[in-house]
Amino acid sequence: MAPQMFGAFHITAALGGGALAVILAKIVSRRPADTLYCVLFVCGVVMACSEIWKQVFYYRVVFHAFNWWYFPFQLCSVPMYLCLALPALKERGKTAVCTFLWSFTFLGAAAALIYPQDMLRPYAALTVHAFAWHLLLVFISFLCFFGGLAGRNGRSFGGSVLLFFALALGATAVNVIGERAGTIPGTYPNMFYISPYHLSDQPGFRGASAAIGIGPSLAVYLGCIVAIAGVLHLVYMKTHPREP
Repeated sequence: MAPQMFGAFHITAALGGGALAVILAKIVSRRPADTLYCVLFVCGVVMACSEIWKQVFYYRVVFHAFNWWYFPFQLCSVPMYLCLALPALKERGKTAVCTFLWSFTFLGAAAALIYPQDMLRPYAALTVHAFAWHLLLVFISFLCFFGGLAGRNGRSFGGSVLLFFALALGATAVNVIGERAGTIPGTYPNMFYISPYHLSDQPGFRGASAAIGIGPSLAVYLGCIVAIAGVLHLVYMKTHPREP
């Protein structure tokens, strides 16, 4: 039986785990930037290994078929790819990625931990994996924050916004391909929760999808994500010396 949302497990894991992730990030952030990039890369490796385990578990134990709903390209999945790509990027690319990891990734992780409807699963191992994954994202986000790895001007955030929309375009491609490839009955791909075929199942946006249409509601949804991420970036700039 899955744990209850806003139950003891949810509250303890989200608050206690989140606090521990922030404290660890603060401690580790005292290292030089090159070391922090290595830590982020290692986080990417850990996430990739755990993602492979999750996919195998879903295939062999739960569904006995591939379920496009769990394709690893949600907003909270892409940090795995970005962390793995860091060693191949030049300084400007690393700054854009770390700006994204602070603002967009923290937003996604916090939202998932606050409202973990899709994380509370009947299999304890999957529930633990989901919470551990999102708490690791909190660690990654605050490592970029405390370590000063994100950009400290508006141009840096602009780069992270371009990255976000590029990833959203990739998510849309997965949604289209998965929808046409066929799915397990009752399931469908919904990467970034921006499927062009289904009403939004995000809190507060399903009604908007029904009222104004899927396309316009998705534009509002993506705009809200960028706006909140922008606020988080402003917080970062207020707490770090500004670049010229």
